[in-house]
Amino acid sequence: MTAEVAASIPREESVLALNTNTGSEQAFSLAQKFLTDCLKSHDCSMPNENGWAPTRLIDLGESPSNVAKLVHSRSLQRPVRWMTLSHCWGLKQPCILLETNIKQFMKEIPHSELSKTFTDAFVIARRLGVRYLWIDSICIIQHSEDDWRREAPTMGKVYSLSLCTISASHAADGSGGCFSDRDPWTVLPCVIPSPFSMDSEARPFLLHGENLDARWKSDIPDAPLHKRAWVFQERLLSPRTLYFGRQQILWACGQHELCESFPEGVPSQPATIWWQFIGDRRRFRNMLLESAGTKPFEAAWSETVKMYTKTQLTFPSDRQVAFSGLPGQLQDKRNTKQAYGVWIDESLPWALLWGAQEKVFARPNDYLAPSWSWMTLN
Repeated sequence: MTAEVAASIPREESVLALNTNTGSEQAFSLAQKFLTDCLKSHDCSMPNENGWAPTRLIDLGESPSNVAKLVHSRSLQRPVRWMTLSHCWGLKQPCILLETNIKQFMKEIPHSELSKTFTDAFVIARRLGVRYLWIDSICIIQHSEDDWRREAPTMGKVYSLSLCTISASHAADGSGGCFSDRDPWTVLPCVIPSPFSMDSEARPFLLHGENLDARWKSDIPDAPLHKRAWVFQERLLSPRTLYFGRQQILWACGQHELCESFPEGVPSQPATIWWQFIGDRRRFRNMLLESAGTKPFEAAWSETVKMYTKTQLTFPSDRQVAFSGLPGQLQDKRNTKQAYGVWIDESLPWALLWGAQEKVFARPNDYLAPSWSWMTLN
């Protein structure tokens, strides 16, 4: 057992209490600890000096007995704290905001119209002490081109300035929900007291009943949600993400990666799949510190584009806007501009030498981007 793994083993007996659902009291207690520790000890939040907030938010009220309703953020006192939801729409359309029901939603969002994923997200936000929640289908007027043109370009800010993103990772559609029944023995470590120690305090051995990489691969990276192109920027831009996988909850912020199996830190071994998955998030955060045009920045940007092109879009025309939050945030930090995913600086000649590596992409019938941009291909 390596020192890294040993240091990740939870000391508190309560952390190892058996629970058979990711929405259990123990799971929520751990999630609250992850969030509280981050807010107290880390500098993960993006600066929001002007007190910006999304146009509309779901107001969950001050207590669980309050009805949820839609509010205009201009009526709220600044600063506003909100959580965001990453979810799969799936084949069945979720509860949506329309021109015809917006007045009703301002009074009350009918509980009967909410999917299980949405009702679970309401519970999570309330349990974590956050009153406001942003969900795309409820906070953007659907089938309205005018509202889409106004709101879609701001989605990067919605996620990057949010307190935390709730990721309904395992659910293929709204019926899947956030919470999941599970066998706790496949998640929680078997702690065996040992007289051997790498420091002055005896530490236990940690055993798991199945391959961690295989479980995490199916739980997070291969989950339906993380194949969506829109979710790619949501995940990279969010300062904190609470993942609800099929087997356990996981946490990622700018400083830590934690989960129920390793509540004090996920070791790089044996969790290689998990570290590969969060690598693009760390890579993007490092780009915020690199100068545009440098070789490390160019290499990291190339890898980010590569990972994005592996995701899926229902509408190919969304390819640019679903990615725009990433260069938008980098552009705010750098004295350079970009167009259609290509940086307009000294790296431009190199950036134009892109090509499809893993499969042949078809050129679309409809215009998506200039021919020199990788966004022009389906």
